[in-house]
Amino acid sequence: MPITTRSQAKQLEDRRSESPAWDCETQSLPENDPDGPPCASPVDATSAESPAINSHTQNAKSPKWLPWQDRFLAREVFAHRPFLAGQHKISAAWDTLAAKMKEDSGDEIERTGSACRTRFKLLIKHQKKNETRSLQKTGTNEEIDDHIKVMIDLVDLVEGYEASKEEFTASTKKQQEMQQKAALQMRASVREKQGQRKRKLMALSESDKENVNSHSRKRVRHQTAIDKAL
Repeated sequence: MPITTRSQAKQLEDRRSESPAWDCETQSLPENDPDGPPCASPVDATSAESPAINSHTQNAKSPKWLPWQDRFLAREVFAHRPFLAGQHKISAAWDTLAAKMKEDSGDEIERTGSACRTRFKLLIKHQKKNETRSLQKTGTNEEIDDHIKVMIDLVDLVEGYEASKEEFTASTKKQQEMQQKAALQMRASVREKQGQRKRKLMALSESDKENVNSHSRKRVRHQTAIDKAL
């Protein structure tokens, strides 16, 4: 057995204190160890997230709608009809529809209410031009035929609603015009009555003046007759 002097032991201890500690002492290997497993970086951890989450995020941000999403949107709109909401409730109605679509699709369709409304208007526009089938690049014939039927019904509903709004607007406008005309006639009648009353008062005033003057003249003549008699 080799004999270690005190000076050699001290030198060995100094070298140990100067060398870096191995990570394996804390149950891991140093990063520059070629035999050790590489450490996962934050970027790698992010890329290892669930593909479903990434697809949902991209779906929410992407402006592109897929054919099956158009069919899903049309069915949801037909069921809930957010376009029938009042002027001050229309945005909330479409937001509710978007939330319902996300729920019914199992989080596969995650869009804003504004995006759903804009897409629906575009689908209506294409249906009026008979372009719905050409937009359906994927899907079975049965699915596409059912989608076209839904779009035909939606166009009828939208056009009927727009016509009723125009009729209501025209009726309201006509009613307002009639009310304005009646108000003008009433004001004219009031002014006429006020004029008549004013003229009557002026006539009474002139008559009173004449009566006063006539009474004064009579009193003068009566006083003169008395004076002469005396």
